[in-house]
Amino acid sequence: MNVNSSNLKDSLKSGVKALEENGFLQRCENGIRLDAIQGSTMMVEKHEDTITITYDTEPHFYMALARSMVMSEGKHIIEAKAKRLGFMLDCSRNAVSKPRTVKELICLLVMAGYDYLELYTEDTYELPDEPYFGYKRGRYSAEELKEIVAFADRFRFGVVPCIQTLAHLKTLANWKPYYDHMDIDDVLLTGDERTYRLIRKCIRFWKEICHTKRINIGSDEAYRQGRGKYTDIYGYKSTPEVYLEHMQKVFEICKEEGVEPEFWADAFYDSKFSKEEVENLFDGTQLPIVWRYRYTEAEQLHDYLPRCKEYAGKVMFACAAYRCYSYAPENLYSQRSIDALFDVAWQYGVDDVLLTAWGNDGSGCSAIAIMPTIWYVAQKLYPCDVDLERLLYELTGYTKAEWEVCDKLNYVMPGTNRQTNAAKYLLYNDFLIGLLDYNIPDHAAKIYQDLLPEFRVLAERGGRFSYLFAVYEAQCRVLTRKATFSKRLYKAYQEDDRATIRSLIEELPLIAEDLKEFIRLYRIHWMTEYKGFGFEVIDIRIGGLIARIDTVISVLNDYLDGKTERIYELDEKRIEYFCNQLKGEDVYSPFHCHWGTAYTVNIVY
Repeated sequence: MNVNSSNLKDSLKSGVKALEENGFLQRCENGIRLDAIQGSTMMVEKHEDTITITYDTEPHFYMALARSMVMSEGKHIIEAKAKRLGFMLDCSRNAVSKPRTVKELICLLVMAGYDYLELYTEDTYELPDEPYFGYKRGRYSAEELKEIVAFADRFRFGVVPCIQTLAHLKTLANWKPYYDHMDIDDVLLTGDERTYRLIRKCIRFWKEICHTKRINIGSDEAYRQGRGKYTDIYGYKSTPEVYLEHMQKVFEICKEEGVEPEFWADAFYDSKFSKEEVENLFDGTQLPIVWRYRYTEAEQLHDYLPRCKEYAGKVMFACAAYRCYSYAPENLYSQRSIDALFDVAWQYGVDDVLLTAWGNDGSGCSAIAIMPTIWYVAQKLYPCDVDLERLLYELTGYTKAEWEVCDKLNYVMPGTNRQTNAAKYLLYNDFLIGLLDYNIPDHAAKIYQDLLPEFRVLAERGGRFSYLFAVYEAQCRVLTRKATFSKRLYKAYQEDDRATIRSLIEELPLIAEDLKEFIRLYRIHWMTEYKGFGFEVIDIRIGGLIARIDTVISVLNDYLDGKTERIYELDEKRIEYFCNQLKGEDVYSPFHCHWGTAYTVNIVY
């Protein structure tokens, strides 16, 4: 859309110019004239040559501006079901987004209707005088973070630090200088002044970087807290008791440093503290975040939300846009989950919502691929009569439905309502061992073969995000042969069908070539969006598949040539594989989390 922003105040002009610089708007003297009025409501009045936007906050001006692109002429009211909407980007699972990528994301977020961005950084930032903090992890420098914050300021858009002050610090524990800071596994040694000096340093660093009093101090999933060195040094206490003492100390540091902490509150609702146990912990500045991401757990919010609200006087709610565990997104599943969770959240007056985009197991999927869910949440919180399909097309080059084609990579059994990550476990299921064969339908390869033309058309369209569709086209090509390879090989071996085994050997070099093309295109995606660190893991994983093909060819040829009498991997009966992350009542829609346990049950780390 061509716009004339000359009538706007300087701060709004700066934001409009930032959108132009990033390719989301065009400014020209002959464009549609923009007028803006700050008020208590949000409204767009659109005419042939003028758009007048009434906005409550400056970030919401850009939301209204984006929606005006696809609005008909006339008056359009934008409702508000929440006061704040934030987005959390995981930068701690091997993929640290480049500042340029973060700026691009900020443009899309502010135009969707978000107020702030949280960069989830466990140790992926440079801490003064701490050379091993985030070392070789692609950590952000202070200069890079200041650049991101300065860009967000052009929209009056917030950047909220999102760190860890208790658990999830496994990579930090790799380094000897931090050995004394750790209790057990990835959990800090609570009660120790060295720990609190480090936490204070982290909080001070972010306070100086960001123009906000808010800081997310993490503190989730500290299941083994107090069970390591803490017991030897301080004597045995229950985990809930140790947790409360630690949180009291961190809250005191926050107060002394002039910041207001939000924190993942699972320990509070899982431990079911009484109000008396926590009455001296909260002073009105702390904000507990209730999170329960799974679709079937919506009913638990009836307990969690009111309990945390009673503790702290207010509560924040976090939902998830699923891009974790797979190379492909799960937009439709995310939206179903969000519908169920939001219906409960509204009942308890939640008006601060955070959409999380975790990147577990190596951040295989781009945050751009969950754009339909990002926009779906914004439309749900700020509803108005807007064509979301057309709007996404205007801004990204693809409609909502076209983005959601990416979901199909994960669903080898159409119609399932459960979470599943077939795009990953079918890729890594071993050619010989076939751990997940029982959970692979015979028609899986046909599904990917049918998807190939769809992705080819989308990839060939060109544009700023076409590289993602090129990756998915390449992955489809790999899976048309590989998805059922191990099942077909197992069957041929059991039936002593040597002709089929020979034909399968001929497929293996073709799969190797497809894998090489997949990793080439995936490298383009990674290096476009992220710093280089972390791609070595992708090289090891996919490169391992390519190397494995040579071994499989050798093993099969030796068997056919009579050099070996049996293939041990193919002698064992295939049975249903329930590791700790494999879920589902039917055999075709498992949710299998990690690369390592999809590939082998032997030790890989």
